[in-house]
Amino acid sequence: MSEIAIQAGPNSRSSRVDDWGYLKRSPYAPLAFLMPTLLSGLSWFAGGQAWLTDIAFCFLTAICVVYLILELYSFPKRFGIAGVILYAGVIIWFSHDYFSHWIGHGVDISIDAFEPIVIAKATFCHSLFIMAMCLGLYLPFYKTAVKIVHIVPEPNTRVFYVWMLGGLFVMGLLPYLLFTRESFLVSIWRDMVAMRSGGTKWTVGRTGNINFNFGAYVSLLVQMGQIGGQLAVFYALLIARNPLSKIMAWGIWAFWMAMAFGSGTRGEVLFMGLPAIGLLYLKYQSIAASWMQRFSARAYIYAAMFMLITLFLVQFQGYFRNTGFQTEKVGDVKVFQLKGNTMFSEGLLGYMLVPQQMDFYYNNRPGEMLVRPIPQTVYWFAVGPIPRALWNGKPIDPVWSWYNYQYTGTDATVRGTTVAQGLVGYWYFRYGLSGIIQGGLLLGWLMLVSEKALQRCAGSPMHLMFSLALATWLFRCFRGVNFNDFYPILIGGVMLYFVISFINLATAPPATAQPQLRTQ
Repeated sequence: MSEIAIQAGPNSRSSRVDDWGYLKRSPYAPLAFLMPTLLSGLSWFAGGQAWLTDIAFCFLTAICVVYLILELYSFPKRFGIAGVILYAGVIIWFSHDYFSHWIGHGVDISIDAFEPIVIAKATFCHSLFIMAMCLGLYLPFYKTAVKIVHIVPEPNTRVFYVWMLGGLFVMGLLPYLLFTRESFLVSIWRDMVAMRSGGTKWTVGRTGNINFNFGAYVSLLVQMGQIGGQLAVFYALLIARNPLSKIMAWGIWAFWMAMAFGSGTRGEVLFMGLPAIGLLYLKYQSIAASWMQRFSARAYIYAAMFMLITLFLVQFQGYFRNTGFQTEKVGDVKVFQLKGNTMFSEGLLGYMLVPQQMDFYYNNRPGEMLVRPIPQTVYWFAVGPIPRALWNGKPIDPVWSWYNYQYTGTDATVRGTTVAQGLVGYWYFRYGLSGIIQGGLLLGWLMLVSEKALQRCAGSPMHLMFSLALATWLFRCFRGVNFNDFYPILIGGVMLYFVISFINLATAPPATAQPQLRTQ
């Protein structure tokens, strides 16, 4: 179906490669994280020794930098997207924050200064969580999960992609045609430039952060358009042969990237940009591998170009998200001074309060914190897609509501912003150290699933798209566990599964008549 088969370079059969010929990771890699975990734990036990905490975080960051370099170096032999997400995520979301605000002096960026013991405690929890994630990369039992990621079949004909791109594009535009107070073009323009200062004026919407209106689910149509934008970049790079088809596909992707930029939400820009970056690298690295080459200059150049574009857009959002795009202030943007990635600092208030002033939320019975983390997470995932307008009494995450009130003093269920607890804080505030270990293993295992799904996509653009979509969501999880960002991928996958299965059935060639065995 596709012109480019995404696959790693040839590997010799040895104990260093798996059954599919991909290079294995060293089984001793997680042990390196013992050092920062022990140092930060010692600092916490000693009442918060700032110098010792700084050394621990320096060790933690250095390990992730070295491991990231090794993952990038061996990428053509492993397609190790799990390691890239893990180590790059730590550096971008945690280390940059720590070295910008806490090392050496401990300058607070949000509320009253935190005591050194709080910083030491948070560093210990992060080190332990990262070590657990690293261990999660070695967990088995991923084959069924990979089959689920690959459940959407590849269509029999390229024409399907054209019709699907057009259909999803129209679906994403329908809300702007039917549910806005201003004209279609004005509404589109406002959503591209206004950001959070005031975008489209809708005739439907939410009742607050907790929504009871069916009209708010019109946003799902827009999210389906974004899924179409994801599909468009895969079509442009892997399937389209006609130059006009390529231009159409890139135009659809650029449109939804502009809409993501105008939303003021950096996660949406990453959702549109990261798969394109990964796909460009994979495509040209695979071309090099097919020519028995280990290095592709184009893979790094094109991926780096798209990475810089995505970084520009994310940084622009950081400066203008609350005021809207203003051309006269473009010069104020500092591209390499990252904004909004303070995921270490976001949880510090919780580390100060829990369990000193408030016990872990799920610690009402002996052993509850040991057995509840994974089942409770599965429960929140399962009930999330059910419309609250249909189920008015659907539970509200009490820890989310509590943490928002502690930070803002506002009832988070009605109005106001929502404050991230951070990826590690999400598990610690609910379940303590047991939650940190189980949550780290779960996230690491999901990263492994995305990697194995990528390795086994067998040249299928549809399988490749959902493998990278899962990886993109996992990278966004460093901001906190938020399934709302995953549901559009899930809904899009279910929709595509039924549509493609029906089309494949309807367009399947007739079976060749089989000769009958005659008996006498």
